[in-house]
Amino acid sequence: MLKEYKTISRVEGPLIFVEKTHPVGYGELVRLTLSSGEKRLGQVLDTSRDLVVVQSFEGT
Repeated sequence: MLKEYKTISRVEGPLIFVEKTHPVGYGELVRLTLSSGEKRLGQVLDTSRDLVVVQSFEGT
């Protein structure tokens, strides 16, 4: 099932902090779409009730 989040709260280097609205699991692979339309791959590093931390495998 595809989940889409448009709630990025901040970006620090390769880490993207996303406000969570649906359950997401540790270690899940994600596809990031930049404002330019470019696609990047990443992985969930940490998840809490309100925030998910994703590491981008490529430059952001």
